[in-house]
Amino acid sequence: MSVFKKIFLSFWAALILEVIISVVFYPPPHSRPSPFVTNATTTVLRTYGGLALQEFETGGSAGEKAYADDLATQSGVQLYLFDSAGNEIGGRETPPNVKQFERSHQESSFDQDAHLILTSVKVRTHPDTITAIGAFQERGGPRRPPLQSLLRHVFVFVLTSGVICFFLARYLTSPIVELRSVAHRLSNGELAARVETKSKLRDEIAELVYDFNAMAERIQSLVAAQHRLIADISHELRTPLARLSIAAGILRQKTGENAAGMIDRMERETERLNALIGQLLMLSNLESGGSKPTFALIEFNRLVEEVVADAQIEATERKCSIVVVSTRVCYVEGNPELLRRAVENVVRNAVRYTREGTSVEVTLETVNEFRRDLALLKIRDHGNGIPDTEFRKIFMPFYTIADARDRQAGGIGLGLAIADRALRMHEGSTRAYNSEEGGLVIELRVPLAPEES
Repeated sequence: MSVFKKIFLSFWAALILEVIISVVFYPPPHSRPSPFVTNATTTVLRTYGGLALQEFETGGSAGEKAYADDLATQSGVQLYLFDSAGNEIGGRETPPNVKQFERSHQESSFDQDAHLILTSVKVRTHPDTITAIGAFQERGGPRRPPLQSLLRHVFVFVLTSGVICFFLARYLTSPIVELRSVAHRLSNGELAARVETKSKLRDEIAELVYDFNAMAERIQSLVAAQHRLIADISHELRTPLARLSIAAGILRQKTGENAAGMIDRMERETERLNALIGQLLMLSNLESGGSKPTFALIEFNRLVEEVVADAQIEATERKCSIVVVSTRVCYVEGNPELLRRAVENVVRNAVRYTREGTSVEVTLETVNEFRRDLALLKIRDHGNGIPDTEFRKIFMPFYTIADARDRQAGGIGLGLAIADRALRMHEGSTRAYNSEEGGLVIELRVPLAPEES
């Protein structure tokens, strides 16, 4: 059954059920009493009216009033006698509802506001017609006031429709919530994540789940194929590069100093290709989730200080410096080589793009975010920054920005990608943003070791 039919029939059933409950438990008030009640009140009123008329004929208005007062006190029945002109023969003040009933010339009626059964009967027709009208209190207690009845009516409707709509909404949204969760896991690189198909029904949501799983399966296979291709090519390139290095060494021995410049250039390019292949292999291994690296307890602040010390030489060559603004002792659990490579790639990237005569600022602190204790490493350069739309893209493999951060600066778009994958493997994260004072800031977050948190 389609989702449209489920929604339509569910809401329709809710309304029908609400109407049925309203009719069964809250019947509409009657404008007229039942025939049994009418006959009973008519018989009683004929007797009371005849006695009241006798009191009027013998004792006048005072006699009728005294009898009516006693009757109201003893039995709760309010009795009035009217002539053919519609006047109360005793001259007593008549309530508006009784006057209105007398003018209607009805035999019986029910006053919902006062909860009274009004009955009329003729007690004399000659020489003048005298009509007795009695107001009997409804037995069984007063009926619910209109406001109370309305509130209960609304409560029943809200409760009935709410229960049905709750289960309907839960049925419809639970797979959507799971879809969102799995999509988030996929975006974080967990390509094996799938949505469980609990329902055997084939509606639009079930079809969406099946299509989503098929899409995830296709993406996983394509990415796996890409990783295999990169790994295979990288391995295949290693062999001819090794032979090329050997050939360059032999050529240097045979030619002497005549071709030394060209041979040096060949060796430098060979080393660059070797480094590139090494980065490709590392990236492929990180993205494919291959063998999990060995984790150990690491003094993270010391690792950062060592990376900064190693990068000072490159910073001096580029006429800039690296400054540790602040640091604190903290420990993390992770792979020393991967974390070192991640920090080194970000620091060297900052050195590459900061302006001459400026410094790269490194700050290490501990924070608590989303109930997690983290080591937060901030690395800021004093370059031109990047457009806001590029903050996440710079962590993609081989992605470079066209203006100041291009390939001529020496980057090939793998350093930040490797850092991002390495941090994810440690259940950490990366973030980039432009500093208000200028330059780009890259943050690395790593969970602290349990004894540190």
